[in-house]
Formats: sequence, C-alpha cells, structure tokens
Amino acid sequence: MKYNDNLHIAETLVDQRKKAGKSQNDLAQYCGVSTSSVSKWERATTRPSFIHLPMIADFYNITIHKLLTGKEKDDESF
Repeated sequence: MKYNDNLHIAETLVDQRKKAGKSQNDLAQYCGVSTSSVSKWERATTRPSFIHLPMIADFYNITIHKLLTGKEKDDESF
C-alpha cells in the first residue's frame, strides 16, 4: 500500500542518498535494518519507524523536518 499524503520521506531519502553518493546498504547498516527495508522506504511502500528518523537525519546531516517534508523550515512561509 503506497502512502498518499504530504510527507516526502521517500523522495527525500532517494535525493539525499544520491547527493551523498551512498548506497541503500550504507544506510541500512547505519540504522541496523535490512537493505530491503531501505528500498521499501524509498519506494514509499513502508515508512521508517520514528526510532529511525533521527538516525537517518544524522546519517545524511539533515533535519528531521527536511527528511519528512523535503524542505527546510526556512523554505516555508508560516
């Protein structure tokens, strides 16, 4: 089941991985999950658990807000 909402986790994961020159396996090992889990996150068939969000953000040196929305807070008007 593909999620349909305003979260952009899948797109952000793919974008950040390519920018960093990392593999799905690199992130999987860092987070202690399988490569197939990361693949599912990137295809938006599942989402990372809230426990993994800070780890992913740290791995890519981004904020959790950017991970979830694809944007930094400064990019949005409140």
